[in-house]
Amino acid sequence: MDEIDIFLHQLSELQHGGITRQAARDAGLSCHALRHRIRVGEWEMDGPRALHRRGAPRTKHYRVMRAVLDAGPGAVLSHTAAAAWWGLPGYDLRELHVTRPRGVTSSPTVFARLHEVKRLRAEDVTVLDGIPIVRPERMILELCGSMHPERAARALDAAWSKGLLSGP
Repeated sequence: MDEIDIFLHQLSELQHGGITRQAARDAGLSCHALRHRIRVGEWEMDGPRALHRRGAPRTKHYRVMRAVLDAGPGAVLSHTAAAAWWGLPGYDLRELHVTRPRGVTSSPTVFARLHEVKRLRAEDVTVLDGIPIVRPERMILELCGSMHPERAARALDAAWSKGLLSGP
């Protein structure tokens, strides 16, 4: 295993078994070398941009990470999917939502409902269990803007009671 393969293997460990084709190219793997690794079964395509490492389990974490990776650079888990990932009651991961900055890529995503925003500030994003995700404060704002006010208020109360929010 050469240095590039070691790096990509380590990156996939951090990303629950997945990487992007762009990450492989950025690491120095040529298109020909990547196609060879796919052909021999070291990696498999999983959507337009995501690659799955052979032997890595296809867990819930991988499914969520694949949706984030497929949405492109700077994408994060958001909206009701973020509420589920933060552990708020009444939310699940049946429909994944990801948010990315507008203009990063024009490619659609196939694994999640996509939200594009003019700006996604670094302070609005964190990582939870290895998944890039909006912080609880932004998640609540997203929920307030996308669902019935009473349900959003229950999410706010639940986030407070779980200690996800602080301040006045």
